[in-house]
Amino acid sequence: MARILIVDDDPDMRALMDVTLRRHGHKMRAAEDPKVAVDMISNQSFDLILMDIDMPNMNGVEFTKLLRDNPSFLHYANVPIVMVTGRTDPGIMSESFDAGAVYFLQKPFETRELIDTVRLVLHTVGNQG
Repeated sequence: MARILIVDDDPDMRALMDVTLRRHGHKMRAAEDPKVAVDMISNQSFDLILMDIDMPNMNGVEFTKLLRDNPSFLHYANVPIVMVTGRTDPGIMSESFDAGAVYFLQKPFETRELIDTVRLVLHTVGNQG
């Protein structure tokens, strides 16, 4: 199955996504902020990144743009990034896609939505899943 990185400052949300996706055979890593995520990304490759938008120090849109502008951070330059957020303002989807995200998952979500999103995105970009 896929190697997935969760970047979210909410420990409950990280735990929910981690447990849900592990049950479906994925290998999970989690980071509470972009700085920790950079260290993880530099040490291993991922098939998918689940990115929160509102985090301290650097938001998910900025971090996504940083990753896309510096493909050397990623072992596979086109690693799909899914934005996972509770924000509802209309411009945030456009900002996310402009930064390089490939999909958008609205919080709160049902676990089935998370599983289906991961499956869809991995299938669409040609990775495993």
